[in-house]
Amino acid sequence: MIEKKYLTFGELLARWGCEEKDIHYLISDGDLEPAIAWNGAVYVKEWQPNPDGGSILVDYKYPEPKDEWDDGSTERLSGWVYLRRPKVTGAYTYKFGLATKGARDGTDEFSTHWYGLAEYNERNGMWPTSINEYSIVRDAVFMMDEIELCEFIHPNLSAPTLRDAEIFNKSALSVAI
Repeated sequence: MIEKKYLTFGELLARWGCEEKDIHYLISDGDLEPAIAWNGAVYVKEWQPNPDGGSILVDYKYPEPKDEWDDGSTERLSGWVYLRRPKVTGAYTYKFGLATKGARDGTDEFSTHWYGLAEYNERNGMWPTSINEYSIVRDAVFMMDEIELCEFIHPNLSAPTLRDAEIFNKSALSVAI
């Protein structure tokens, strides 16, 4: 068996032996962050002080647009992006509009680059877009570091080890005899 860097939604279901709604709950609660392969436009975001206290994400404005579709706050991004801060829309439903290039690593989230997901077409130009739970099931992956962090937070999710499986099989066998 190969050592994987990430698992799909279905592979994570099999690893944890849980229901889809359990994984959706962990995602919507912020305990499990999915990643998607993104090849397209993003709005570049930056943290600024909020007049009411704390910080707020706002569109960053470049001094000069980079090309004809750029309005000064967008760029093209390609590769894995980590979906952050889900907007909960109901029980087990959510959507993501924000992403970072790097996974959460315990450092200050204000120090990483944030992006707003966007779509572009010739007729309408740029507009924000979001990724919902249906796209997560179909297109997202979960990096092993993220899975292990979630298993640390929720020890009941941990996949049984090979040794645990052998002990279980031996005890099941002794009960059957």
